[in-house]
Amino acid sequence: MTSELLKSAFDNFYATPVSTWDELVPAGSLIDCKREDQLKASGEIEKYFYLVVEGSVGILIENHNRTICTDMLFENEFVCDYLSFITQKPTPYQVLALEHSKLFRISHRDFSDFTANNKLGDQIWRYATQALFVDKQVQQLRLLTLTATERYRSIMKHQPYIIKRIPQKYIAYYLGVTPQSLSRIRTEAME
Repeated sequence: MTSELLKSAFDNFYATPVSTWDELVPAGSLIDCKREDQLKASGEIEKYFYLVVEGSVGILIENHNRTICTDMLFENEFVCDYLSFITQKPTPYQVLALEHSKLFRISHRDFSDFTANNKLGDQIWRYATQALFVDKQVQQLRLLTLTATERYRSIMKHQPYIIKRIPQKYIAYYLGVTPQSLSRIRTEAME
């Protein structure tokens, strides 16, 4: 079952046979998280790479007493503090379950062994990092070129499940506004 989930999630980047994932699954484990369980604290090194099986996870950072949510990931998406995972150095990012979630996780060491020793491992990692780079560039363009109200309208149109599932404070943090400002933005977005 987990092999098929990994294959399904990753086929968007690079299609591989399920047998490739059969080699990875024994090295990982399924974990359950409650809402607001911290998977990685700010200032720590990322130890795991996750696949969201059920639920959602956010990447957050504190900046001048303000919380910013840089990303929200949902079912069949991979998540971790990529900067820390790649460099194996501490970062200010926090990884947090935004709702009750079930995750498949694999340690940095086991994932590195997989990518080094599996004939498709290096290709898998290369395609994943390229897709992540493209996603971050698109996200940055939206942040720099759209207002918070326009970004909220985009969420309403393209990702309405975010509004239904994620607590309002995290949506505000994702839009880069205070929870109080989100109330006004929601009103404007409905007009």
